[in-house]
Amino acid sequence: MSERFDCLTHVYRCFVSGSLPSLSPADVAGVVCGGGASRGEDRARVPAEERGHDNSVDVTCISVSLVEMMTCLASPRQPEPAAELTQYCVDTLTLLLQDMDLMTQLVHHFKSEDQIVSHLAAKCASTCVVYQLLKSGTVSPVWQQKCAQAFLSSPPAAELDAWLWSLTDVLKRLLKAAHQEILGRLVALFDSSLSALFSKFLHEDQQLLMDSTSSRPWGTTFCLLLDLLEALTASSYISGTEGVLENQRLAHIHSSALLTAISCSSEYFVKKRALLLLKRVILQKAGEDWASEDVLSAGQRHGRFNSDMNMLAQTVLAAVAADWLQSVQVGSVSFFGGTRHNRGDDDQKPDCVMLRGVSLLLLKSMELQTKTAGRTEQDSSTEVYGYLQSLWGFLRRCSVQLTEVTHLCCWVSLLFGEQDDDMMEAAKALLSIFLHHRLCSGLEDLAELDAACSYGCNPHCHFLLLLRSVSFDHSTLLDFLISSETCFLEYFVRYLKYLKADWQGFTAASVSRCGNNCPYLLYLTKEKDLVAVLMNLTWDDLVDKEGRVYAKASDLYVTVPYAFVFLLLRYLFENWVAAPLAVSVGIRQRVHLKAQDNPILELYYTSQCRHPAQAAFDGLSKKSCLSVRQVERWFRRRRNQDHPGVLKKFREVCWRFVFYLLAFIGGIAALYDKEWFYDTREVWTGFPKQSMLESQYWYYILEMSFYASLLFSITFDVKRKDFKEQIIHHLATLVLLSFSWCVNYIRIGTLVMLVHDASDVLLESAKLFNYAKWEKTCQSLFVVFAIVFMVTRLIIFPFWLIHCTWVYPLHHYPAFFGYYFFNVLLVVLLCLHIFWAYLILRMIRKFMFGTMTGDERSENEEEEEDGESSQTEDEGVGQQKLGNGHAVDEKEDKSGCFGCLSPPEDICRSKTVY
Repeated sequence: MSERFDCLTHVYRCFVSGSLPSLSPADVAGVVCGGGASRGEDRARVPAEERGHDNSVDVTCISVSLVEMMTCLASPRQPEPAAELTQYCVDTLTLLLQDMDLMTQLVHHFKSEDQIVSHLAAKCASTCVVYQLLKSGTVSPVWQQKCAQAFLSSPPAAELDAWLWSLTDVLKRLLKAAHQEILGRLVALFDSSLSALFSKFLHEDQQLLMDSTSSRPWGTTFCLLLDLLEALTASSYISGTEGVLENQRLAHIHSSALLTAISCSSEYFVKKRALLLLKRVILQKAGEDWASEDVLSAGQRHGRFNSDMNMLAQTVLAAVAADWLQSVQVGSVSFFGGTRHNRGDDDQKPDCVMLRGVSLLLLKSMELQTKTAGRTEQDSSTEVYGYLQSLWGFLRRCSVQLTEVTHLCCWVSLLFGEQDDDMMEAAKALLSIFLHHRLCSGLEDLAELDAACSYGCNPHCHFLLLLRSVSFDHSTLLDFLISSETCFLEYFVRYLKYLKADWQGFTAASVSRCGNNCPYLLYLTKEKDLVAVLMNLTWDDLVDKEGRVYAKASDLYVTVPYAFVFLLLRYLFENWVAAPLAVSVGIRQRVHLKAQDNPILELYYTSQCRHPAQAAFDGLSKKSCLSVRQVERWFRRRRNQDHPGVLKKFREVCWRFVFYLLAFIGGIAALYDKEWFYDTREVWTGFPKQSMLESQYWYYILEMSFYASLLFSITFDVKRKDFKEQIIHHLATLVLLSFSWCVNYIRIGTLVMLVHDASDVLLESAKLFNYAKWEKTCQSLFVVFAIVFMVTRLIIFPFWLIHCTWVYPLHHYPAFFGYYFFNVLLVVLLCLHIFWAYLILRMIRKFMFGTMTGDERSENEEEEEDGESSQTEDEGVGQQKLGNGHAVDEKEDKSGCFGCLSPPEDICRSKTVY
């Protein structure tokens, strides 16, 4: 025995290292089967540290393990090692299986009292059987005969367990490799013996399973039977349409006995295993743990498959009708170390695996029944909801959490929330059940939804609760697609087809059908990201009623005549108020020397370029018969002739200052006592049914009319380098105010206008003192303006107002086109603010370091030569001359005045002619 152990250990270690043993294949075969090495010198080849062992159990175990290793190395399905080692294993196995009758010895070990030896022998035997099947297509006659005899006559014992495990293991290996033809031949060999085995244990000896005082509880044997039953059922999925054997249909044939085992077995793990088997069978997922889904779903179902599934469904429904659910006991939840027993029964959580299994078994049975029932079968439609009521009673009896549910449709998400695959199957089954009942009941859609909610099968509720579980997380949705792609897409497409036909029921049920407990009114996410699922709102809700007055799109027409009124007021103000004020502070009307009439140069100036290159001066000199110096002087005078004067800019700024000041004061008066002025969350309270105030009406209309007048007059105003930005600003402002008016975004609109007016007042006032040469006052106002601009436009506007329009609305209604459109316009304004803030900061930097010599946004007047000088003045929107003489730009120019409507000559009697 010691010599045999040394030889086996030596060969085993050589196989592990990938080298050839020193013994020949015949010697190894002799040692494995109980003999010694044929040559005495082979004993000396074994290292000394591997000698000296006499334990027969260890020798048997290592012999069996060595045979299994050789089978794996010789298998064509395994990655090939060295060719010599593969051939060595093939030669050894040929001797063992053909000449030395190794299978007889392995079968003999099945009876061993040592469970390790029995299990290793069964494992080795199944490996050898698969090896012979794949290599020669034959089954070992010894293994086949002994296996059939054990199924027909052996009582529950270790030997029967070994045979059940061995056959099941062979079937699993063939299923994994998808050998359809070999699998069919093997199953046919045990057709009669397996049928007799299951008939005996599931019917005749079933009382043993219920007896907890039996001398040998055979729960282990029963679980092995269930494993074999699942493997046989899975084999039927790939058997094709040629035919199916009776033993492949045993799970359907003996389904009633399995239901009895679930309710009456004394061993809880047996109940659970039987339930999971039936669940997999009815879901057509038997064998999914062993074979790939592609293998199980690729094969065509046999001809009796549909009838077998209907038979299983009818058996389940008949048992439920006979109060089978009342006899099903659900234990406490399990953990890694077993079942935790708590002191208090109230603290015990039910086994959700059992609850999900029972629920899916019943739901899929009901779905199968609805597929086979006719459209006019009113009785079957009524029974469907009766089964759901029985299921709901069972769940409430077993789960305290489900007992506290007030809306029955929530049970699906609560029970199946941890299992995506089961949730999809349950949702799809409930949708089929609902559609069948809706077709047969003859009730109206809303009445049918009421009935569905009372039984927990409203498809709209389930869909929205599914969205809640997804929580707008793409990774969660990806998990659904990966884990149960076919089922999820099938459910999703079917629900969308139904939703298209019953959109009215979807919207109406959200508020009026299910009340506050309906998940339509639940939030989809938690804490601050809560989003209401649906608000049943239409444009009719914004019609004046119940004492509320709403903004109307037709009110915007009044801004057009008001805009022209503003233009008239502006003309009168600039001529009769701003112009005299300019004279009083020392601002004079400047008159530039007029360029002489020259058609050639005028045509080039208007059509080609205002700043010709030196080469162009030479050509123009020849064409116009003027000297080059005269041509250059003509172009300077022509450019200065188009340049606006300080008086025009002063009148333009004075008008805007007066309006912004009055608008800011009016905005404060209209908002200081409003809740949303201090808490932006209140902007959306009660939205959209927020009555419009009179102060809000005039604030909006006057602001929109003013900006419309600016847009009308922009071509006559002083043009700056940011002319395009001005146009974008005016258009975005008008569109933003108009849209917010139409969709009743008035509260947030007033806040946006007030924030903009705050800095505009300081901007225009700084311009006025700049033109009046009050340098210290201009300097102070410019500093205050820069601070207010940064705070209001770059802090309050994005982090308070845009945050208010981006986050808080989702607490009250789902996002729609207007939500995105409004926020995009606000972001456009924010981009303009950043652009102008950049100009302000750049001017401040140049001012501080003494490099500011002119306005970066506008053109300076050019000095004349030959003693004809023109004073260089600060230009454009925002050129501020501070105390040290440096020019500082401002942030923007949002309006202007009519250049053609200049004041009369006698207004400014003191003129300077250059």
